[in-house]
Amino acid sequence: APIFKKHCVSCHNEEDREGKLSLDSFANLMKGGKRGPSIQPGEVNSSRLLLMISGKASPRMPPDADTGPSKAEQERSSCGSRPEQKAPTANSLSFEL
Repeated sequence: APIFKKHCVSCHNEEDREGKLSLDSFANLMKGGKRGPSIQPGEVNSSRLLLMISGKASPRMPPDADTGPSKAEQERSSCGSRPEQKAPTANSLSFEL
């Protein structure tokens, strides 16, 4: 997904799994990292990944908030936190990196 490519994949990829998390494929996104699953299917607002990106869970990601996705960018992304939105599927995210 473009938001991951821009803000996350430099530290969370197959070769450099910060927190044992890789966001370079749908399978890795769903697998999660050392703190467990990244996305909670059917509960996108409770998903750890979203909470960390929005600053509602620690550690805040990316660590330097000035380089993280803007609120507008989060809303436009496939993982924006709209209540009616379900967790992503392999077909709903593009992982062309």
